Amino acid sequence: MHKHVGEFGKTLGCSAYPFTFAATPSGVYVGCRFSCKAMAYGLGEPLARRMGCLQKQLALCVAAGRVPRYGDEVAWDGRRTLPWAD
Repeated sequence: MHKHVGEFGKTLGCSAYPFTFAATPSGVYVGCRFSCKAMAYGLGEPLARRMGCLQKQLALCVAAGRVPRYGDEVAWDGRRTLPWAD
């Protein structure tokens, strides 16, 4: 689909897939979903070539309020919290 409509030709959630963003006390972490077959099998472009696009997607997600923020403690299992560093 990216070949036909480009990285930003889809809705925000779809254009960021398979990447996820999380704002933490030590910075923004980028994760990935291995439910994406290209990601799971290493078939996509190298990450170094996608950095510019990822930065644009992150900026769009931040502007839309779509980046979850985590404080110094993270809920672990509904009963306990852990310091982010742990």
